[in-house]
Amino acid sequence: FHQIDGIAVDKGISMADLKGTLYEFARRFFGGDRNVRFRTDFFPFVEPGVEMAIECAVCRGKGCRLCGDSGWIEILGAGMTHPRVLERGGIDPKEYSSFAFGIGIDRLPMLRYGIDDVRLFYGSDIRQISPFACRCRYFDLRTRKVYAFVINNSVKRYCVRTLFRIEMTC
Repeated sequence: FHQIDGIAVDKGISMADLKGTLYEFARRFFGGDRNVRFRTDFFPFVEPGVEMAIECAVCRGKGCRLCGDSGWIEILGAGMTHPRVLERGGIDPKEYSSFAFGIGIDRLPMLRYGIDDVRLFYGSDIRQISPFACRCRYFDLRTRKVYAFVINNSVKRYCVRTLFRIEMTC
């Protein structure tokens, strides 16, 4: 399981900011024709918590194997950061508020391109993944290990950080 976490901390952050940010992400990433829904849910460290689901790309909301016949696939959990979490991070919750979210990386290309089997990402048959993906290498500078993964991007990128380097070839 791979996940991207995001957090926004500022004065006056509200649930409207959270929903607006995530809706705009979904519109830009999946296109304006895909339906999005928010439902209340429980996630640790946030209160209230919501799940965001997007209309299934395979069946377009009618129900299939990928979406469990619901027409929807949850892509992320989110919510307003609990005040105690802010306190433990050294932030005054009376002055600042925050929202947080976590997105499963595997779900993003599955939903965008209608891929119905997550095992496709972990296979080694390049003929199956080359039509929609870039080959990537993740080099951990601490352990000196190289990891390979797949992600879609129309532009080649090179990113250097303190702990890792990502190289993409499309």
